[in-house]
Amino acid sequence: MIKQMKDSGINWIGEIPSDWKTTVVKKIFRVVPGGTPTTSNESYWENGDIQWATPKDFNRLDSDVLHETERKITQIGLENSSAQIIPENSIILTTRAPVGNVVKNYVEMATNQGCKSLVDKIGLTDSNYYYYVMKITKDTLESLSTGTTFLELSGESLKNFEIMCPPVREQEKIANFLDSKVSQIDSILADTKLSIAEFKKYKQSLITETITKGLNHNAPLRNSGYQWIGEIPKDWNAMKLKRLSTKIIDGTHHTPTYVDKGIPFLRVTDITKSNNSFTPIDFTKTAQITLEEHEELIKRCKPEKGDLLVSKNGTIGVPKVVDWDDNFSIFVSLCLIKVNSLIDVNYLAYYFKSSLIYMEIAIGGKTGTITNLHLEKIKEFVIPLSTVEEQKEIVDFLNEKCAHIDSLIEQKQQLLVELETYKKSFIYEYVTGKKEVL
Repeated sequence: MIKQMKDSGINWIGEIPSDWKTTVVKKIFRVVPGGTPTTSNESYWENGDIQWATPKDFNRLDSDVLHETERKITQIGLENSSAQIIPENSIILTTRAPVGNVVKNYVEMATNQGCKSLVDKIGLTDSNYYYYVMKITKDTLESLSTGTTFLELSGESLKNFEIMCPPVREQEKIANFLDSKVSQIDSILADTKLSIAEFKKYKQSLITETITKGLNHNAPLRNSGYQWIGEIPKDWNAMKLKRLSTKIIDGTHHTPTYVDKGIPFLRVTDITKSNNSFTPIDFTKTAQITLEEHEELIKRCKPEKGDLLVSKNGTIGVPKVVDWDDNFSIFVSLCLIKVNSLIDVNYLAYYFKSSLIYMEIAIGGKTGTITNLHLEKIKEFVIPLSTVEEQKEIVDFLNEKCAHIDSLIEQKQQLLVELETYKKSFIYEYVTGKKEVL
């Protein structure tokens, strides 16, 4: 028997079964905002045992269930802030920076003001069903958000957000079905992400092996004198970067005045957001400064074709060879290296793609995530060094190998996009009743 459908009257939903109703979030859920205790008061935080979710917690999840948060607050911190306890099996959404990420909480917790929670207030809904509903509303919720610095979804907009309301037994039936099917899709997604991670790990290990051992696997080796480098070919040297360059400097330390059309001004994100270093920089999307300000900046730091840019703040150590002639300036988050005749700039770029700088930093006593490279540290980096001719041979070898690996990674990343699109479409068809669970 074909189910009769009707127009829901809600653009993002479309048609729904004729026996379904529509409603707004506030009719079936209590919308609970979050809050942050004063961070300067240690009694609100020290030895806290109340889970306290922020949008950052969503980013580190391997699943859609939040069991434990990065930070916790105390009972007195809870009582002296606008944060509230959210019962287990509620739905938590990020409502700013970004809008629309969704998790389920299987334990009681509070949230900060970047989240809002949907707590069942009538006892006649299946929260798991509505979790799936909210999973597919990100784009719609973003369109309802406002803000200049960042988008934020207001409590009123969320309360009045229109949703469908099928009979509760049908909610349960759909949710149970999706639990099974979506977990299968998620398993494929997880395997694909793991495969990408393994390809990236293999690529870095290949680069590290090649720039420390060379292409001749039968070459006699000697101790480099540096623990993190290990053995190198007998006729190689290990030299500090300051001896292989004529200048190592960072970009301007002040924020220039941006204009709509002018000279490109590169920041760290301009070289770190591409999938690989072979991807050209899109200068139409970079910041722009006036010619006058550019000419003033290049008196101190003048990037030229054949130089190397390296990210030194945020995501550290990402290299970009300047292989273009157009003028540009750089911000303090980028380091400019002008190499001398002892080293090929592309070989140096591969050094930064290896694991050597991280090993050197670790052996130097630094632990945890490093988010800033000082120029003095960069100058002291030790580079395994062959002749320039052999460096060029290594570059040609790694260009070919890495291009192949990057191609495989891009295929996997495209598969991720397709799987996520399919997953969203699959959920949409069932939660809106366009496809029936038999």
